[in-house]
Amino acid sequence: MYWKKQQGSAGGQNRRVSSIDPLVPETEQDPLNTGATPVNNEVLLAPTNGIIANPQQSSQAWTSYLNPLSYVPPAMFHLQLPDGLNSGSAGTDSQSEHSSSTHTTPNGGWFSWVWGNDKHDEDDDGHGAFSTAETKKIVKECKKQVQSPDTVWAWYNEPLVPGHESEGEMSLLGTKTETRPVRVKRYPNKASGALPIPKDHPALVEPSLTECYREITTRTKVRLTTQLYYNFCKEKHLYIKRNKHTPHIRNILVISVVGQMKTKHNITAKQLSDYTTDSIKTWFREVNPNQEYRVETISIEAAKIDDSSLENLLVLLANWRESIKNADFLSTVGFKNTIPLATLILDSLISRKLAEGTPKFGLHFIEGIIPGPYTYEQDSSNISYISASDFEQSLSRLLHEQNVKLSILGSFSNLPGTLALNYEHPNIFRSIYIPQTTAYNNEFEVETFRLLLMAHNLGRGSSRLLIQLSKYFQGQPTISDELSDDIFIPAIYNALSTTRLIKSMPLKTLVIEDPILSNNYNLVWTLHAFVDDFKALKNVESLKRIKSWLKAYEKWDPQTKNLKDLKYMLEVLKVEDYSRGILRE
Repeated sequence: MYWKKQQGSAGGQNRRVSSIDPLVPETEQDPLNTGATPVNNEVLLAPTNGIIANPQQSSQAWTSYLNPLSYVPPAMFHLQLPDGLNSGSAGTDSQSEHSSSTHTTPNGGWFSWVWGNDKHDEDDDGHGAFSTAETKKIVKECKKQVQSPDTVWAWYNEPLVPGHESEGEMSLLGTKTETRPVRVKRYPNKASGALPIPKDHPALVEPSLTECYREITTRTKVRLTTQLYYNFCKEKHLYIKRNKHTPHIRNILVISVVGQMKTKHNITAKQLSDYTTDSIKTWFREVNPNQEYRVETISIEAAKIDDSSLENLLVLLANWRESIKNADFLSTVGFKNTIPLATLILDSLISRKLAEGTPKFGLHFIEGIIPGPYTYEQDSSNISYISASDFEQSLSRLLHEQNVKLSILGSFSNLPGTLALNYEHPNIFRSIYIPQTTAYNNEFEVETFRLLLMAHNLGRGSSRLLIQLSKYFQGQPTISDELSDDIFIPAIYNALSTTRLIKSMPLKTLVIEDPILSNNYNLVWTLHAFVDDFKALKNVESLKRIKSWLKAYEKWDPQTKNLKDLKYMLEVLKVEDYSRGILRE
């Protein structure tokens, strides 16, 4: 793996601590500044342990000509910097190495026998921005504070660096580490989150990306371009790119955000980051195995969400601005009540020019609590701290202007809300978490939601039927109880393996004002209309899938009252004449 850049909070550049915009990089820097200097009533944090990228800019690197040991020899600069770090001034483009990596001078450098090795003591926590005694005290206080659910803090690490997988940096809002993260050897012993699903009992996430999208061909490109030119129709869905068109990605940044939730198992942001990292590894192994890459993660515990949360989290993210600026792929993950917050974070990073040059973006919604596409029944889980208009404007801007690929993972807790059925856009890919059960054969349930979401992802609306089915599946296990790699893989493949729209389009908001959807006897008619519409899909073997779905109904023996009621409502599927009529082309 190529040389790792150091991007720590105290290294590489002066950072502006501003209450107006913490993510505006300081352009004019003094590479010899060694202390905190007030400038225009703001504080510039000086770099420590920096690397000088262009020693030729000064005749000699002296700190004092009276002290020969302060001379920095030319051997110190024989570093092979990665692309993008060899130009510009030392204060702007060169960075010191992150605390999770270890910097050594080639061959020890001159006078190495005098000044010794610059290597950090692996037994000590601390970044180096504080004295050893102060660092130990700060680390102890931070580890204690993060156990409180009200603490707003962030954790940075590089999980794929051999020998340093567990190391990272902590930054807590309202402490000395807010703008100078402290390095620690391992993630604090915070209460564990969701239980991992055993490998021999995987979760079901339906449908898969390959079931919905097919590989794009030259003929398809010509057809779409012609149709768009003459305004015959709009693009309804994406396609899978050919392997030769896989993106060239080396630097990957994952930002995960969770908030305080009153659930049985509180999922941590680090869990989301770790599972996303595993999914990225899977993608590279299957799609681009020869590509070298690097993954950095920033896991944010947002505590209680309020109207100041966005700016508070941006202050913490400013500590790793170079990681954000240098990312080739930026994946943002939101869980439940932090989904609007994750969306606004990504929009802010782009609008404030920090992630403006990033070629690939991914946005992942997990079990969101977005209100459904209907107004006749209010959703009690609606989020009040961020107005719907702000959230929708940011989401539409990301989809329309930045080609962000949005992946939504829903659950049975609230089908219309967790699947965000009120939003329509070709860049949105939806899947659903289906809990495994050994009590009975639930193949019919799996087949039902596979067909419904395949149709939805291909531009055939199935919102009405999903709304009517929602009440029958409430009370089942949710994603908050279990986690697995399968939950995160669709988001990575959607972001990296799908095509770009030929003509971008804004987000469309769907509102359904139809009280008849609460009528149980209308369910069969809605189902019949959906089946007729699904048969029109030609590239997914629609008739074969419908036949398997009908056979699964015959074996279905649900155990809960709600599902037994649903089976009774759908007894028409057992009628032979009706089944033959459905299968007739």
